[in-house]
Amino acid sequence: MQIEVPVSQRAVVSRLSRALAKKGKWLRKARGKTGMPNDFAGQYYIVDDRNTLRDYAISVERLEKLAREKGALRAWEVIRQE
Repeated sequence: MQIEVPVSQRAVVSRLSRALAKKGKWLRKARGKTGMPNDFAGQYYIVDDRNTLRDYAISVERLEKLAREKGALRAWEVIRQE
């Protein structure tokens, strides 16, 4: 039996932000009218040190996958839906 430890979405965002900042990138939350294309369906996006859009349409599901890839979320941790 595998134990799963719930982690809040806010904690995962903080962890991932710190991991990305080490590489000169920042995780941002989309708020209001973003001026992004209509296919911008995610809650988050990533920019680099020149404020260039590097990745967009990051949903909560994709956030979890990205956090695992960057080492911000361990195998036994899952995002708790808020």
